Amino acid sequence: MSACRRLRLASPPEHLAVLREQLEAKAEYVRELRLSVELESAASALTVLTGIDGGVKLREAKLVPLEDIFSVIEAMPMRRWEKRSKN
Repeated sequence: MSACRRLRLASPPEHLAVLREQLEAKAEYVRELRLSVELESAASALTVLTGIDGGVKLREAKLVPLEDIFSVIEAMPMRRWEKRSKN
């Protein structure tokens, strides 16, 4: 995969299955976003979103709903450019 956004979700194990299901349901959209997702089991929750430029765009010591993460990505300048150039 070429340059991509990276999303790291660390969560207690009981939440990982739900996260996987939600991501699988949005698999095509995740590919369109060029989003590489890393899920890991952890004692406490953490959400980190890194942009294509390598900068951290979102870092929360909690799980952030996927729709909120997607909203952050949609507001990024690079994403807006991708959408314009696609049309």
